[in-house]
This record gives sequence, C-alpha cells and structure tokens, in this order.
Amino acid sequence: MLDLVSLKLFVECINTGSLTRVSKEQHIALAALSRRINLLEDHYGVQLLERTGRGVSATDAGHTLYKKAHDIFEQVHLAQADVSDYSHGKKGSVSIIASTSAITYELPKQLNSFNQDHPDIRVEIAEAFTTEVINSIRSHHHELGIIVNTNYIEDLVTLPYYKDELVIITSKDIHFNSPSINFGQITCFDFVLMDGSTAISKLLSSSAAKVGQIIRVRVRVGSFETVCRMVEAGFGIGVIPKKIAMQFTQTMELNFYSIDEEWSTREILICYNKSRPLSLAAQKLLRHLQYSPS
Repeated sequence: MLDLVSLKLFVECINTGSLTRVSKEQHIALAALSRRINLLEDHYGVQLLERTGRGVSATDAGHTLYKKAHDIFEQVHLAQADVSDYSHGKKGSVSIIASTSAITYELPKQLNSFNQDHPDIRVEIAEAFTTEVINSIRSHHHELGIIVNTNYIEDLVTLPYYKDELVIITSKDIHFNSPSINFGQITCFDFVLMDGSTAISKLLSSSAAKVGQIIRVRVRVGSFETVCRMVEAGFGIGVIPKKIAMQFTQTMELNFYSIDEEWSTREILICYNKSRPLSLAAQKLLRHLQYSPS
C-alpha cells in the first residue's frame, strides 16, 4: 500500500533538493527520512532520487512520480473538503468543468437556480477549453463537463444541452449588404480570436483550409468580451456565439451577421465518464441542467 506520508516527504525532498533540510523542517530524523525514501524506492522497484554531495534530485522515474504525487494530493485535498462539507450541513458536492461559451452565458443562470433549489449541495466550477474539459472528465478530475460537440469522445457519455449559433461581429464602420454572410467573404479580413486551443479557433482554421484559405489572426485574447472590445476598436472581425454577441452589442458599437455555413450551428453537450457512476449530487445537477430553463 502506498504510504502518503512517505510520498509527501519524497515531494518535499525534490522541492528543496536536500534531505537534511526536509529532516529539519518536517521534524523527522535524517536516518528515518532516508529509510522512508528507501522503502518508497523498494515499493516501486526503481531509484527515485539521485543522491550527490550537493543534495538530491529526481531521477526520470522520480520525476514521473513527483508529477503524479501532485495529482494524488490534490484529490486527497478535494476529498477532505467534500467530507468536511457534511459536518457543515452539506449533503454532497459536485464538480463541473465547462467550455468558455457555456460558462459565459448559459451556465451561470442555471447554477444559480440549482443553488437555490439545493442549498445543501456544494458546486465547484472550472472554466477550460473543450479539449481540456474532455481530458479532465477522462481523468476523473471533474464529474460533469460541458463541451462543444466534437470527434473522438465515444468513451464519454454525452447528452444534448443546447444549440449554439456562431456569428460574425464587426465594428460599426464595416458593413455587409446581407444579414447572412458566406465564410469566403470574410477570409480577407484580419481576425480577433481567442486562444488557438478554443473550439472556435480550430473550427475557423479547418474551415479556411477546406477552401484553400488561411485565417489572418491579428489579435488573440482571453475572453469573448475582450474579443468584442478589440473588434470595436478596429483590430479586425470576430466570430463568437450569437447570444453573447447580442449581449455585448447592447453596450458596444458593433454589428453582427449570421454565417451562411452548416458549421455555424454547434451542438453543446453535457458529458461524463461512463467508467464511474455519478454521485447523487451530480445526478441532481445533470437533471437540472437538462430540464430547467436557462
């Protein structure tokens, strides 16, 4: 069985690079500390620390364990937090990780109503790109995820959440004659986009490649609001969800236009890992997201 105390001491040895320092800081005899590290190495059957006259450093195997140890202690911390909730009147907790599109518009209102209906359930929320959401659900770091429909998610359970329409936003000095625009009409413009890892950025790049074009990205930013502000300032055009565009065009000098392409309508999904049953709290949140109005 893995000894968490020894694992913690091992992590501190790498952090400090010194057995002697860890011995003093953790109030453990140097011989006892060395014994724990040796037992840890015996447990895994590999050398974990490189010992020199200047101190200690991780071997390749030790570096791998060091990275995994951080995940282990994070899960232990979360477990402690979840269990402590029960002593404060909570009856469960659920963690959800959502794409930027969902967390910017749809999700907050539904989570607010869920908290009102279930004040005894603690909800932890994280924002990430769709690829990161998928990886987090696969690794069991979060129970529920909200993603843009994509390929290669057959190993996850997916359920429909809502439809999302992408639109083009422009500054007021850019005008098109039609309320709906073909994608080929805009590839000549500079673009203001979010990080290249976002689903929208990947979609635009692949769509441009299919027609032999490339997306000229002038500015990359971290939020839809900043996309809108940079577009308003004349740095290029942007592509964002329609509901978010409607929200920001009320307060900014912007136009928005529909995109006359099939891919402009996206399906947003709720997902979870099929290899582990959902907690009761997660089941309640899942039903709320599916059936309560947003």
